[in-house]
Amino acid sequence: MIVAFLAVTLSTLGGGAVADAGTSKAVVWYGVKWLVVALAAAGMTGKAMCRGRPGGLAAVKFRRMKIVAANGILILVPCAYLLYARTQVAPVNGWYAALQIVEIAAGIVNLALLAANMRDGLRMRARRIQ
Repeated sequence: MIVAFLAVTLSTLGGGAVADAGTSKAVVWYGVKWLVVALAAAGMTGKAMCRGRPGGLAAVKFRRMKIVAANGILILVPCAYLLYARTQVAPVNGWYAALQIVEIAAGIVNLALLAANMRDGLRMRARRIQ
């Protein structure tokens, strides 16, 4: 979902059409709700699989997820809402562009952290199979 959000956002950057920006921001804003649910479910299942206090790679994954959650709650969700709301009432301007850059950067950070968690999860699974 994060890759899709970034793709939708980046696809409208070059075009400059306000209607396209409004549509892309609506897609992201309405999709964020599903992403929050998916990330919460992933965190809860990961915690349940660790059964107690995690160690090793699991502890590293939990630290990353705390950053992902904070980034999402403090930066990505507010940016998604503000950008969506802005495209509904006013033309795209410098403020919008600056906020868009913040959203893209925070999205890339979360994508990288989640990819690292996926990599470590696959490593943990490989160890368990052996």
